[in-house]
Amino acid sequence: MIKFKHLLPILLATVCIAGCGDATDTDTVIDVQDYSQEAEGKVYEVSNDKLDFVFNADTTQFTVTNKENGQVWYSNPQNADSDTIANGSNKDELFSTLIVKYSDNKGQDFTYDNYKYSVKDKRYSIEEIKDDAGKVNGIKVLYTIGDIEKTYIIPTAISEARMDEFCSKMESSDSRKIKNYYRRIDINKLRPNDNKDELLSQYPELAETCVYVIRELQSDSKFERVQEMFASAGYTVEEYEFDNSKINVSNATDKAAFNVAICYTLEEDSLVVNVPMEEIQYYKTYPIVSLCTLPYFGAGGTDEQGFMLVPDGPGGIINFNNGKTNQASYYNQLYGADLAISRDAVVDESEVSYPVIGISKNGGSMLSVIEKGSSYAIVQGDVSGRLNSYNFINYRYTMIHGEDMDISGKSDVTVKAYEKNLPKESIVQRYIFSDADTYVDMASVYRDYLIDKYPSLADRSAENHSTVIDLIGCVDDKEHVLGVPVTKDLALTKYEDADKIVSELSDSGIKDMSVRYSGWSNGGIHNSSLRKVKLSKRLGSKGDLTDFVENTTAKGIDVYMGGNFQYVFKTGLFDKYGVNRDTCKFVSRELCELPYYSPIYFDELPDEYEYYLARPEYAMGNVDSVSEYIADLGTSNIAFLDVSEQLSADYNYKHPVSREAAMNMITDKYKELAENGAKVMTNSGYFYNIPYSDVVTGMVLNNKCFNIIDETVPFYQIALHGIVNYTGEPLNLSQNSDETFLKSAELGAGLCYTLTNEPASVLQDSKYTEYFATDYSKWKDSIVENYNRFSNDFNGTYDEYITNHEQVAPNVYRTEFESGKAVVVNYNFNSYTHNGVTVPARDYIMEGGVN
Repeated sequence: MIKFKHLLPILLATVCIAGCGDATDTDTVIDVQDYSQEAEGKVYEVSNDKLDFVFNADTTQFTVTNKENGQVWYSNPQNADSDTIANGSNKDELFSTLIVKYSDNKGQDFTYDNYKYSVKDKRYSIEEIKDDAGKVNGIKVLYTIGDIEKTYIIPTAISEARMDEFCSKMESSDSRKIKNYYRRIDINKLRPNDNKDELLSQYPELAETCVYVIRELQSDSKFERVQEMFASAGYTVEEYEFDNSKINVSNATDKAAFNVAICYTLEEDSLVVNVPMEEIQYYKTYPIVSLCTLPYFGAGGTDEQGFMLVPDGPGGIINFNNGKTNQASYYNQLYGADLAISRDAVVDESEVSYPVIGISKNGGSMLSVIEKGSSYAIVQGDVSGRLNSYNFINYRYTMIHGEDMDISGKSDVTVKAYEKNLPKESIVQRYIFSDADTYVDMASVYRDYLIDKYPSLADRSAENHSTVIDLIGCVDDKEHVLGVPVTKDLALTKYEDADKIVSELSDSGIKDMSVRYSGWSNGGIHNSSLRKVKLSKRLGSKGDLTDFVENTTAKGIDVYMGGNFQYVFKTGLFDKYGVNRDTCKFVSRELCELPYYSPIYFDELPDEYEYYLARPEYAMGNVDSVSEYIADLGTSNIAFLDVSEQLSADYNYKHPVSREAAMNMITDKYKELAENGAKVMTNSGYFYNIPYSDVVTGMVLNNKCFNIIDETVPFYQIALHGIVNYTGEPLNLSQNSDETFLKSAELGAGLCYTLTNEPASVLQDSKYTEYFATDYSKWKDSIVENYNRFSNDFNGTYDEYITNHEQVAPNVYRTEFESGKAVVVNYNFNSYTHNGVTVPARDYIMEGGVN
């Protein structure tokens, strides 16, 4: 249990700030934090066996020292004052530890950094954090961030009797000055331009007595002097609140203001940074739309050598000072787009699959891992020479989501609608410090972290899942019945066909494979709601399906029944799906009825491609229904298609589900299935799938490379190999199958094939032309050949860690496993000689094994 101890008095100034509840902007009054009364030079120090944390109370900046190698990491650049590139807000941000972006009622965004809008004016407070044993192990800083006019503890208006009472306790000279600063109002002796009704409304006591109302003072020094005089007479905050209760004049500022807390604690080799979202306070008229924590922690200067690690695809290296200031800075969202945020088009962007960034310099490194709040994160980074003289990388978190909402069906007028509240969650980042200074060693540090946090990853058996066979049952297609187009199931791989294909591959020697069977019910790949499972008669009987599952399982091959659980492509009267009840909503309160986008020109496809996005709770109910049904077939294994590759929130105004909460629902379902003996296959490398998946398909093995990235590296695969079974995209559907095959060899991935018994030509006039090369009969020999080669070459390595990875020549890479076996991959179109051995063009060789 973490305990907080107040160390410093807080100035009892107040401002009205709306919090996360349903209160209006004037309902909640909180303290504006103030550190100005504290002695300068205060330093807080927290230490453990591995780290020293030193916090400067005057600047709220800090250092972390790694005791093992003596390396010091700074929260902010140390020579920011002398930066000749940064100016204005860019320079202020160099001194900041938090950057807040907010929106106004017109939807325009503005930015506050906590240096200019908090620290410079000492609007913060500091507390120590203690562990259960009472030992200090951290610091909590609460910032009031905004362009805030200081509120002084003096009466805005006060009855004549109370004014006389306090003046009698002052020096006579002060008493005279005080009354000069106030106007005495007698309701029976008003000035010609006074509005009697308005004055009585504002100052109800005027009906019975005279009231003193403060005049407009021209300087802070006068306000401070008046505050001192009232304080000498015993005027307290309680008196101030009493006087304010007697008037109807709002003291609320009309400017944006935010209270944001950030907690720092030490845990072994890590600094843990926690931002409690439920403690963030803000005006509802100025919603906080994003928050960037520690934007320049560990930033490298122009005189330093090093690199930044970005989680782009398998991993990307951005070298310090690479001069690419004419290229776009790095900016990419973790886990892709949230489909419950409306959009007009989709762009072909690289995937950010795992919540890790890193900096390597001076013989050591720092990894930043998001433990909570990763679903809101955007990774952003840049090199020196554009905004400032530093190389930096950080996370920016989306807070309150907003979008345009139509307010009239008779016009094009829209207003900006926002989420009602922030979720009661936290953002937690762990900074791990080590002497690892290469991406290989940094990946090993991350692997150790994963095994420590998810012990089940270390318990994986040495099963070799080198091949995944993905079978498609059926799709929907148009048939003409009496001249009328009718949607019918088009069988591509019947239950008996699936049994035959697996048997033939098994008889050909393929033993180490997993089978995913998708499109086996509810209208095929684009299924209807799975709350009620309905087999396709065109695929065969339930007995046929049971035979396939039992026969495959008897061969020692796992069968995973695939399905879309949150996508609902078809609806009917008796499918247990209520469109208005069970569909997610956009922030605009419209239903999430989503279009498909063209993979060629990235624009919307016709209405027939549209589908609904089901609420997360409903989607998890679909999983339960499928789990119950397939138990009768003889399996409990499920392949998750949509929820494993598309993470979305529900912005239902009355019953919202945050993106993070939706992610937790999914992982809880994975864990529940595992506890009941089921196996899980997921269809992307998104990290929330990794700790709970027996097999991961569709992992990105290459990136689409922001130009600012200098080198693509397999950081993710180095961290996961030996603890997770994974494959890349289906080899037969890859745009470059040779490249995918070689990448699979280089990164220790298995092979995946998407197959149908029917030829792909039957789909040429359908909306499923992405399955352009799935004909099993044409791929069987290649599957067997590639399996035999991988099985021979990589036998025994799938449960081993990758211990080294390097580029040995242009487009030639070498990956080494624990046993000493290594693969050398040549991507060139000409052969390459490695240690006297020829590596053929577009091929690989093994070292330490049988080629």
